[in-house]
Amino acid sequence: MEHAALSYMQFHAHQYNMTTEQFEAARLSLAQASPVADAITSCMLLVDAESIKGVVDSLCEVLRNGVGLPTLTAAAKFVSNMATNPSLGHLMTPYLPPLVKVLHAGLLDNSLTLRSAYATALGYCCKICDQALLVKMINRLLRMYTKVDLGNDAPRKASGVSMRELVRHAPERLRDLAVDIAPVAYVAMHDYEEEVAVPWQEVWQEVVDPIFSI
Repeated sequence: MEHAALSYMQFHAHQYNMTTEQFEAARLSLAQASPVADAITSCMLLVDAESIKGVVDSLCEVLRNGVGLPTLTAAAKFVSNMATNPSLGHLMTPYLPPLVKVLHAGLLDNSLTLRSAYATALGYCCKICDQALLVKMINRLLRMYTKVDLGNDAPRKASGVSMRELVRHAPERLRDLAVDIAPVAYVAMHDYEEEVAVPWQEVWQEVVDPIFSI
């Protein structure tokens, strides 16, 4: 269990000459070195075809209502590990829609560390989900960029980071949707904010360029 003081100290990270992200990284390093983290990893060995639905439902519940950086990042990491497990990935496919939905909602969390963990988990889910869910995921991310919200750049930033994770983990699947991705990617890669533009540049290079350069 994480000491409650660490959460409080994060609000005053600047007093320790650290950024919020650096302090979060330190918190996660402590949490991942604990016996509890080892126990959670070991639990994956017990998951099978009979228990997979209950496990996914529990993960959704934790991601939706859980509290604390270590808890939420551990849940997202567990999703990533399950999705990449040769014995479990294909078993998750029928139960992915609610999991993808809650991960997508987390892309706008205030914590950069959590947003990154959710985006990575979505990337791994992209690799094993069915085509209909993949198209829905892509459309949601594209709308996050195109939907104008004056004074709030968070959705635009999250869209590129998340799409980049999908590209990194399942580039071949996204290339099949390059025609849909290309218009938004072209505009976004020229965004006036570098933090928004850079991830979309990678999306363009990995997904769009190989298709339209043929």
